[in-house]
Parts: sequence; C-alpha cells; structure tokens
Amino acid sequence: MGSSATAILKTNYEYYESTIGAHYHDGDVRELNSKGGLFYGIGEDNNYRHAASFTKKYKDGQSNESYTHDSYTNIISYGGSLQFTLAQGKVDTANQLGSSFGYETFDWDWSFEVLNDNTFLNFVLNPIGSSGSSLLKLTNITTNTDVSFDAGAEASVSLEEGNNYLLSLSLYNWASWDGLENYNSLYLSNAIFPVPAPNNILILLLALIALAPLRKSLK
Repeated sequence: MGSSATAILKTNYEYYESTIGAHYHDGDVRELNSKGGLFYGIGEDNNYRHAASFTKKYKDGQSNESYTHDSYTNIISYGGSLQFTLAQGKVDTANQLGSSFGYETFDWDWSFEVLNDNTFLNFVLNPIGSSGSSLLKLTNITTNTDVSFDAGAEASVSLEEGNNYLLSLSLYNWASWDGLENYNSLYLSNAIFPVPAPNNILILLLALIALAPLRKSLK
C-alpha cells in the first residue's frame, strides 16, 4: 500500500479490569472494581474515569484521626492515541502516613488485526520506581513471537498488515501522599482503531427477553 494509506486496527477482543482503593495502617482495605470493554467505557466523550474518595475516621492514641485517599484511573483517547493515568488526589492524615496509602491497578488485553497498511505502535511507560509498575507485552499471534517492556521504556514497534496481535498492559500505582502519577501513553502512527460494533445476536436475545413479559400479558 502507498504511504498515504491509513492502517485500520480491527478489534477481535478487548477487556479491562480496574481496581482503586485505600490501605490503612490498621490493615483495613477499601476497594472499588470496574471491568468490561474499555472502548465502550471510553464512550463518546473519549474519556474513561474510575474514581472514588476513601475516608476512614477512628481514634489513634489521644487524638481523632481522619485518613482520606482520592484514588483514580483516567484514560483519554484521541486520534490514534491512548493515555493512561493512575494517581491519588488529596490525603488528610495526621500520623502513620507511610503505612496508609491509596492505590490503583489497571489491566487491559486488546486483540486486533492490522488491515489496509503497516503502522507503528509508539509508547512511553512511566519510570516510577518503587511507587508502582508498568508492563507492556505485545504478541504477534500470526508469527508466534512476542516482546515485553517494563517501566521506563520508550520504543516504537512495527505492526504488519495482515497480522493479528495481542497487546497486554498491566499498571500499578500507590502513594501515601498527594498526586504521584503512573502516567503511560500509546500512540499509533497513521492508524485508527474503530470501536467494535455491538454483537447483533446478543442485542436480539436481550430484546426477546425484554419482550417476553409483554407477550405473556397480551395472551
């Protein structure tokens, strides 16, 4: 294909799991979970956000303490790029700061076929050291080869037309203070990844289930 062609990444399967939470110094853990199709979760506003404020109040020694962690995962899509941010907002604590912390995990699998032209996957995995981790694994299913990249990596990988790939992204972040981010980005050169169409058979089955009580009432 000529250089003016645009690669199309046809989704075969994609699924994410997101966890946000808070760990307190007495061992108590608060969590919220989300999972499903990321492209559907992003929606028309090109943004997916999973956020919550976790507050615990109890008496430590002679004083009443309040521990609040605002944990969130935010993903923005525009053009041929995806940006992933895992971070914390405000933290209100008086003591035991180091052992009370907010945290986030995000795991995503995306299986796709490259159509119409070759393209490049460009990415940056945030080097956040001991406060978390970033791992990307790209498997070429067609040739049965794969490569893995850890936190701190910045690279460009060729995606070949007619090949099927599996991209697996695993992110973790934690901090006992405000705002430390695990920020990662993926960018596809001259490529688009359309949101997959809903499964028409599934839609039909759901419609039949919804109409069943009405049909009974009409008899």
